[in-house]
Amino acid sequence: MKSAYSIVLLLAFGGYCLLAQVNLDSGLVAYYPFNRNANDESGYGNNGSVFGATLTMDRFGNDSSAYYFDGDDYIKAAADGLPTAERTTSIWFKADTLSTQPVLLGYGGNGPPGTSWWMNINHGGTPAYFLGIHYTPSNYLTYYYTQEPIGEWVNFVTTTD
Repeated sequence: MKSAYSIVLLLAFGGYCLLAQVNLDSGLVAYYPFNRNANDESGYGNNGSVFGATLTMDRFGNDSSAYYFDGDDYIKAAADGLPTAERTTSIWFKADTLSTQPVLLGYGGNGPPGTSWWMNINHGGTPAYFLGIHYTPSNYLTYYYTQEPIGEWVNFVTTTD
């Protein structure tokens, strides 16, 4: 079964991301509001290339302001200047299914151990959100949920230091 979910992404470095009070000039290294495209509006120009995902409505009902992924779609962008240590990441998603254990965000997959990471949602045996570090299997964070986050918008936020 294919996984389908929509995503809105905000990645910040060393700070808090509160939409009502965010200062986009202080530490932001990537910002993807998905305003009809996958461009990085942080000023760093790590624009995304869309592979199969289609624009859809966001959590506020704005058309063409989120992406719908049907299981094998993705958005790829350069990771130039993104942090490998301290970071705060915020991603909004709405899943139709979790059967494929979707990775919502990841970067640095070709880097040395400890410099790349991912955020995903597990399904089945261990129902939890995961934040993991590539190449270091024992280095991950787990947040267990009691009900699968299906059919509703969820904000998955992590801060590491």
